[in-house]
Amino acid sequence: MVRRLERIILAVLAALTAIGFELAVYDARLFRAYISESGPIENLTVAALIGGSFVCFRRIWRLRGQRSSLFLAATALLGALFLVAAGEELSWGQHVLGFKAPMFFQQYNAQREVNLHNMRVRGVKITQLIDMGIVIVAVASCSLLPVGYRMYPRIRRLTDALAIPVPQARHVVWLAVLAFAAWATPSKFGRGEVLELVTSTMFFLITAVPLNAAAFGEEADHHRESAGAPAVKGVRT
Repeated sequence: MVRRLERIILAVLAALTAIGFELAVYDARLFRAYISESGPIENLTVAALIGGSFVCFRRIWRLRGQRSSLFLAATALLGALFLVAAGEELSWGQHVLGFKAPMFFQQYNAQREVNLHNMRVRGVKITQLIDMGIVIVAVASCSLLPVGYRMYPRIRRLTDALAIPVPQARHVVWLAVLAFAAWATPSKFGRGEVLELVTSTMFFLITAVPLNAAAFGEEADHHRESAGAPAVKGVRT
Protein backbone atom coordinates (compact mmCIF):
# COMPACT_ATOMS: atom_id res chain seq x y z
CA MET A 1 0.00 0.00 0.00
CA VAL A 2 2.75 2.46 0.96
CA ARG A 3 4.79 1.52 -2.09
CA ARG A 4 1.77 2.03 -4.35
CA LEU A 5 1.08 5.43 -2.81
CA GLU A 6 4.71 6.39 -3.35
CA ARG A 7 4.46 5.46 -7.03
CA ILE A 8 1.37 7.63 -7.40
CA ILE A 9 3.08 10.60 -5.71
CA LEU A 10 6.13 10.24 -7.96
CA ALA A 11 3.97 10.00 -11.08
CA VAL A 12 2.00 13.11 -10.10
CA LEU A 13 5.22 14.98 -9.27
CA ALA A 14 6.70 14.08 -12.66
CA ALA A 15 3.51 15.22 -14.40
CA LEU A 16 3.45 18.53 -12.52
CA THR A 17 7.09 19.17 -13.40
CA ALA A 18 6.42 18.40 -17.07
CA ILE A 19 3.33 20.64 -17.09
CA GLY A 20 5.37 23.48 -15.61
CA PHE A 21 8.00 23.07 -18.31
CA GLU A 22 5.40 23.04 -21.09
CA LEU A 23 3.54 26.07 -19.75
CA ALA A 24 6.79 28.02 -19.38
CA VAL A 25 7.54 27.33 -23.04
CA TYR A 26 4.11 27.84 -24.60
CA ASP A 27 1.94 29.96 -22.28
CA ALA A 28 3.66 32.41 -19.94
CA ARG A 29 0.35 33.69 -18.56
CA LEU A 30 -0.84 30.26 -17.46
CA PHE A 31 2.61 29.48 -16.11
CA ARG A 32 2.51 32.57 -13.89
CA ALA A 33 -0.84 31.38 -12.50
CA TYR A 34 0.58 27.88 -12.10
CA ILE A 35 3.45 29.03 -9.86
CA SER A 36 1.68 32.00 -8.26
CA GLU A 37 1.14 32.55 -4.54
CA SER A 38 -1.63 30.21 -3.36
CA GLY A 39 -1.46 28.48 -6.75
CA PRO A 40 -1.28 24.70 -7.22
CA ILE A 41 2.52 24.46 -7.02
CA GLU A 42 2.75 26.41 -3.75
CA ASN A 43 -0.17 24.57 -2.18
CA LEU A 44 1.25 21.16 -3.04
CA THR A 45 4.67 22.23 -1.73
CA VAL A 46 3.08 23.16 1.59
CA ALA A 47 1.17 19.87 1.62
CA ALA A 48 4.41 17.91 1.16
CA LEU A 49 6.12 19.83 3.98
CA ILE A 50 3.21 19.35 6.35
CA GLY A 51 3.17 15.68 5.39
CA GLY A 52 6.83 15.35 6.34
CA SER A 53 6.14 17.00 9.69
CA PHE A 54 3.19 14.68 10.31
CA VAL A 55 5.36 11.62 9.67
CA CYS A 56 7.96 12.84 12.18
CA PHE A 57 5.54 13.70 14.99
CA ARG A 58 3.59 10.50 14.46
CA ARG A 59 6.82 8.57 14.92
CA ILE A 60 7.55 10.40 18.15
CA TRP A 61 4.13 9.45 19.52
CA ARG A 62 4.44 5.84 18.38
CA LEU A 63 8.04 5.35 19.58
CA ARG A 64 7.86 7.21 22.88
CA GLY A 65 9.41 5.01 25.55
CA GLN A 66 10.98 2.78 22.89
CA ARG A 67 13.73 5.08 21.65
CA SER A 68 16.31 7.26 23.35
CA SER A 69 15.73 10.94 24.12
CA LEU A 70 18.32 11.81 21.47
CA PHE A 71 16.44 9.82 18.82
CA LEU A 72 13.12 11.45 19.70
CA ALA A 73 14.64 14.94 19.89
CA ALA A 74 16.26 14.53 16.46
CA THR A 75 12.93 13.39 15.01
CA ALA A 76 11.18 16.35 16.63
CA LEU A 77 13.77 18.72 15.16
CA LEU A 78 13.21 17.34 11.66
CA GLY A 79 9.44 17.66 12.12
CA ALA A 80 9.86 21.26 13.30
CA LEU A 81 12.02 22.07 10.26
CA PHE A 82 9.28 20.76 7.97
CA LEU A 83 6.73 22.94 9.79
CA VAL A 84 8.91 26.05 9.65
CA ALA A 85 9.47 25.51 5.92
CA ALA A 86 5.69 25.23 5.42
CA GLY A 87 5.12 28.41 7.44
CA GLU A 88 7.74 30.25 5.42
CA GLU A 89 6.18 29.06 2.17
CA LEU A 90 2.83 30.49 3.32
CA SER A 91 4.49 33.65 4.67
CA TRP A 92 3.04 32.62 8.02
CA GLY A 93 -0.56 33.01 6.95
CA GLN A 94 -0.22 36.24 4.99
CA HIS A 95 -1.24 34.53 1.75
CA VAL A 96 -4.27 32.91 3.38
CA LEU A 97 -5.46 35.77 5.60
CA GLY A 98 -4.44 38.58 3.28
CA PHE A 99 -2.97 40.89 5.91
CA LYS A 100 -0.41 43.58 5.13
CA ALA A 101 3.21 42.94 6.06
CA PRO A 102 4.61 45.09 8.91
CA MET A 103 6.91 47.96 7.95
CA PHE A 104 10.04 45.98 8.86
CA PHE A 105 9.25 43.31 6.27
CA GLN A 106 8.20 45.90 3.68
CA GLN A 107 11.58 47.52 4.06
CA TYR A 108 13.88 44.50 4.22
CA ASN A 109 11.93 41.71 2.51
CA ALA A 110 12.50 41.45 -1.25
CA GLN A 111 8.83 40.54 -1.83
CA ARG A 112 7.39 42.57 1.10
CA GLU A 113 6.11 39.38 2.72
CA VAL A 114 6.15 38.07 6.29
CA ASN A 115 8.90 35.50 5.90
CA LEU A 116 12.61 35.24 6.52
CA HIS A 117 13.80 33.49 3.38
CA ASN A 118 13.16 36.56 1.19
CA MET A 119 14.92 38.96 3.54
CA ARG A 120 17.91 40.92 2.24
CA VAL A 121 21.07 41.27 4.31
CA ARG A 122 23.55 43.74 2.82
CA GLY A 123 22.04 43.20 -0.60
CA VAL A 124 22.11 39.39 -0.39
CA LYS A 125 18.83 37.48 -0.21
CA ILE A 126 18.76 34.92 2.58
CA THR A 127 17.01 32.56 0.18
CA GLN A 128 20.24 32.31 -1.80
CA LEU A 129 22.05 31.04 1.28
CA ILE A 130 19.18 28.68 2.08
CA ASP A 131 19.18 27.31 -1.46
CA MET A 132 22.92 26.71 -1.21
CA GLY A 133 22.43 24.89 2.09
CA ILE A 134 19.65 22.73 0.62
CA VAL A 135 21.87 21.79 -2.32
CA ILE A 136 24.71 20.78 0.03
CA VAL A 137 22.36 18.74 2.23
CA ALA A 138 20.71 17.09 -0.77
CA VAL A 139 24.02 16.14 -2.41
CA ALA A 140 25.50 14.81 0.83
CA SER A 141 22.37 12.90 1.88
CA CYS A 142 21.83 11.41 -1.57
CA SER A 143 25.44 10.44 -2.32
CA LEU A 144 27.68 10.11 0.72
CA LEU A 145 25.08 9.02 3.29
CA PRO A 146 23.59 5.99 1.46
CA VAL A 147 27.07 4.69 0.58
CA GLY A 148 28.37 5.19 4.09
CA TYR A 149 25.25 3.61 5.58
CA ARG A 150 25.63 0.47 3.49
CA MET A 151 29.39 0.09 3.86
CA TYR A 152 30.30 1.18 7.38
CA PRO A 153 28.57 -0.24 10.49
CA ARG A 154 29.70 2.72 12.60
CA ILE A 155 28.02 5.21 10.26
CA ARG A 156 24.95 2.97 10.17
CA ARG A 157 24.67 2.89 13.95
CA LEU A 158 25.20 6.65 14.27
CA THR A 159 22.68 7.42 11.52
CA ASP A 160 20.03 5.23 13.12
CA ALA A 161 20.72 6.61 16.61
CA LEU A 162 20.27 10.17 15.31
CA ALA A 163 17.05 9.22 13.47
CA ILE A 164 18.38 10.40 10.10
CA PRO A 165 16.26 9.08 7.20
CA VAL A 166 18.49 7.57 4.51
CA PRO A 167 17.39 7.92 0.86
CA GLN A 168 16.74 4.80 -1.15
CA ALA A 169 18.35 4.42 -4.58
CA ARG A 170 15.11 5.26 -6.38
CA HIS A 171 14.77 8.47 -4.38
CA VAL A 172 18.21 9.59 -5.52
CA VAL A 173 17.39 8.88 -9.17
CA TRP A 174 13.99 10.58 -9.07
CA LEU A 175 15.35 13.62 -7.26
CA ALA A 176 18.20 14.02 -9.75
CA VAL A 177 15.96 13.67 -12.81
CA LEU A 178 13.12 15.89 -11.61
CA ALA A 179 15.40 18.53 -10.11
CA PHE A 180 17.22 18.78 -13.44
CA ALA A 181 13.89 19.05 -15.30
CA ALA A 182 12.74 21.79 -12.92
CA TRP A 183 16.05 23.63 -13.24
CA ALA A 184 15.78 23.43 -17.04
CA THR A 185 12.34 25.09 -17.00
CA PRO A 186 12.78 28.23 -19.14
CA SER A 187 11.69 30.74 -16.50
CA LYS A 188 14.21 32.23 -14.10
CA PHE A 189 11.67 32.87 -11.34
CA GLY A 190 9.22 30.06 -11.98
CA ARG A 191 11.81 27.31 -12.08
CA GLY A 192 12.55 27.98 -8.41
CA GLU A 193 8.91 27.35 -7.45
CA VAL A 194 8.82 24.07 -9.35
CA LEU A 195 12.16 23.07 -7.85
CA GLU A 196 10.78 23.76 -4.36
CA LEU A 197 7.91 21.37 -5.05
CA VAL A 198 10.32 18.68 -6.28
CA THR A 199 12.70 18.94 -3.33
CA SER A 200 9.92 19.22 -0.73
CA THR A 201 8.10 16.17 -2.07
CA MET A 202 11.26 14.09 -2.38
CA PHE A 203 12.38 14.97 1.16
CA PHE A 204 8.90 13.96 2.34
CA LEU A 205 9.23 10.58 0.60
CA ILE A 206 12.76 10.04 1.92
CA THR A 207 11.46 10.73 5.43
CA ALA A 208 8.34 8.57 5.03
CA VAL A 209 9.95 5.59 3.27
CA PRO A 210 13.66 5.62 4.18
CA LEU A 211 16.24 2.95 3.52
CA ASN A 212 16.64 2.55 7.29
CA ALA A 213 12.92 2.03 7.96
CA ALA A 214 13.74 -0.57 10.62
CA ALA A 215 15.37 2.16 12.73
CA PHE A 216 11.94 3.79 12.98
CA GLY A 217 10.21 0.54 13.89
CA GLU A 218 8.70 0.25 10.43
CA GLU A 219 8.72 -2.53 7.88
CA ALA A 220 11.73 -2.31 5.58
CA ASP A 221 11.10 -1.96 1.87
CA HIS A 222 11.51 -5.44 0.44
CA HIS A 223 12.60 -3.92 -2.89
CA ARG A 224 15.61 -2.16 -1.44
CA GLU A 225 19.14 -3.45 -1.54
CA SER A 226 20.24 -5.17 1.62
CA ALA A 227 22.18 -2.89 3.94
CA GLY A 228 22.99 -5.58 6.45
CA ALA A 229 21.25 -5.90 9.78
CA PRO A 230 21.38 -2.43 11.30
CA ALA A 231 21.59 -2.21 15.04
CA VAL A 232 19.41 0.58 16.34
CA LYS A 233 21.12 2.19 19.30
CA GLY A 234 18.11 4.38 19.96
CA VAL A 235 16.04 1.40 21.15
CA ARG A 236 15.61 1.14 24.90
CA THR A 237 16.39 -2.24 26.41
